[in-house]
Formats: sequence, structure tokens, C-alpha cells
Amino acid sequence: MAEVFDQAAYWKERHRKLRGDHRATGNISRPADQMLQRKIIQAYYFSALLRTLRAEAGDRLPSEVLDIGFGTGFLGSLLVPSGFDYTGYDLSDVAVEDSSAVCPEARYLVRNIVREAAQPSDFIIASEVLFHIVDDAEWSAAIGNIAAGMRPEGIFLFTETFVAELKPGPPHFKARTRAMYEDELAAHGLRFIRPEELRLAAMPVFNQYASFKGSMHFVRLAE
Repeated sequence: MAEVFDQAAYWKERHRKLRGDHRATGNISRPADQMLQRKIIQAYYFSALLRTLRAEAGDRLPSEVLDIGFGTGFLGSLLVPSGFDYTGYDLSDVAVEDSSAVCPEARYLVRNIVREAAQPSDFIIASEVLFHIVDDAEWSAAIGNIAAGMRPEGIFLFTETFVAELKPGPPHFKARTRAMYEDELAAHGLRFIRPEELRLAAMPVFNQYASFKGSMHFVRLAE
């Protein structure tokens, strides 16, 4: 019988061993300074993205953000001063401790989205998270728990570069097809947002950013 990969134990140990090195939450084969710059760019990108989405919502002004697998704490440090109510979940107590030092005003919690429902939120983010949940039953549970936390007009943002077919990969990574996501989202009452539903989809600053072009996806509750 094949050994089941323990993703929680893997990330806790990786954070512990690479504490202070931003490869702990990124591509371990890249230089540490390159991963630091990438994480900073990602934080600015998501901050601008959420502020634009909030502006699109008009008078409703959604502000509750849940960031699953926050890793660095950078995004919280940008969103809290902008008036967002920010909470981050991570498997690692090291990530929580270090990120709390980056932004003490944010809430950083040790939580496993596979095991418990997300708190009610206007925006839920899972950047570079779902493809690290390699067990399909746990991946399904994570999506169900995210769905449970979405407010009626909420938006779920995640990153994934869809593949045409499943292929073997490293033990902590599993890319999936778009069809797999469509089926799993539908099973939990969710659907992909069509580009024409969001004004920002026409903005080059979002749809032509090379690192996320084709890998950024928006989801909402199905009608």
C-alpha cells in the first residue's frame, strides 16, 4: 500500500527548516532573494486586485478577506491599512509567528482548510495552495470548506495552471485539469466567474501580468 503524503507535516517542517528564507513558501530550486522579490510582487498584485474588486462592488464595500496559506504576511501588511479585515490561515506555527511580527494588526491563525470550514468572508484567497493538496479527497474537502465560508456575493480567488492530463510529479504537488475543478466546484455549489462579469478582466495590468496570466481564477456561488 502506497504511503499517504502528509501535507501538513511537510509544510510545518519546511517552514521550520527554512525559517527566514522565502523559499519556505515558494519554489525551493530558485535563489532565496528571487523568491523574496516574487512574494513582494504577489502581495502588491493581490492587494491591488482586491481593492479593484471592492470598488466594483459599489456601495456594498466588501472588506472581509481570508487568505489561505498566507506564508509571508506581506499581503496582510498591505490590506489592513487599506481598511480590509484580514485573516490568514496557515498550517505552520512558524508562519503565524513570523507574519504576526510583519503585521501585528492582522489575524494569523494555524488552521487546516482540509479539516475545518472557512470563516465567513467576502474574499477568500488560495494562492499556490490547492495544487499542494495532493490527495483528491482532501482537495475536495478543502473546496467544500472554502464554499462554506463564502458570503452570498463573495469571490474566491485561486491560482492553478491547468494541465491537459494528469501526470506524476513531486510528492507535494499535483496539477489538475480545468474539468476536474469545474466538476468539484459545481459539487459544492460554486462556479467559475466568466471574464465579462468583472471589469478588471479587461485591464492589461491584471490580464497580462506574466506570472499570473492563465493561472488566476475567480469563483463565486452558483445561481
